Amino acid sequence: MLDLGGIGFERFGLEAVERLDALRDARIYGGSGDTQNGIDVYGTRHDGTRAVYQMRCRDERLTAAKLRNAVHDYFDQDEPPFDAHHFELCWAGDVNDVAVDKELETLRGAYPDRTISLRDRRKFTGDLIQHRDLTLRWFGEHIVAAVYGAHPQAPTLVAAQDTTAFLQGPVGGLYLMQRVNAAEELRDTSPREAAAAFRGIAQELAAKGFTPHAAQYLTEARSLLLAVGDVEAVYEECLVSLEQHIDRGHVALSHPDITSMLSARSVLTAGQLPARFARPTVGARPSPSPAWAVTDSRIQRSIALLALDTALNKPGEALL
Repeated sequence: MLDLGGIGFERFGLEAVERLDALRDARIYGGSGDTQNGIDVYGTRHDGTRAVYQMRCRDERLTAAKLRNAVHDYFDQDEPPFDAHHFELCWAGDVNDVAVDKELETLRGAYPDRTISLRDRRKFTGDLIQHRDLTLRWFGEHIVAAVYGAHPQAPTLVAAQDTTAFLQGPVGGLYLMQRVNAAEELRDTSPREAAAAFRGIAQELAAKGFTPHAAQYLTEARSLLLAVGDVEAVYEECLVSLEQHIDRGHVALSHPDITSMLSARSVLTAGQLPARFARPTVGARPSPSPAWAVTDSRIQRSIALLALDTALNKPGEALL
């Protein structure tokens, strides 16, 4: 683990504690040059309480004094960030010191309403034995086989990730949750960046065969682009997607982007964006004047596609 270096260990630690402690909204706290208030990673536990982690990747011995200082640096602040109930020091090396064990017990007694723990290399190794996908991704098959043992049925990284995605859901299993959170934070300030991020997530999900999940994030991306005025691009993209959807035997109104397409069509033919999309957004352009006639071939294509639902006794939506 020492070979990961400080930044690498911090990123590895984020993924490891997120998985092992079942954290929600796990994030790295601050960045280079920021005042980090004694923590590197934070997240929310299953009971709603906050947990913070200090990641230390140093080729040195952990002493009782260093452990004590790490705990005091966080809890003895006037306003500790997140007011966490759980503090953990993650140490990249091994810890074999009776004095450290005694100090840990002393600190727990000094902060009885808080949980304080220490996770060293040995503890990480034991905890991660059932999470082969994570260890393979960070350390490679050679090291994982040397540490945990190699056997003919041992899964490769791809197989391990596919299994994890099946059991935990594709966003978590493919390590996309951090990217989803980052895209969500860009919604109001940089909607086009957020849309590009959601589109990238959708592409990764689609490449792994999680088509419905990919469609969800494509819909997010198109809704954001529609809100900032990229109406023609959204309409034409949705129209192509709708045609493919129908070609696969589905009815038009079951398409996830039918609302976005009809809203874009409303702008193009009537110059008005439906209220659900007309929210103030950074970078948004004013609603345009009607640009396309109802007789435009691209408008008529969507009308014809929706008319197919009528033939199946599923009435399509009238032209807005």
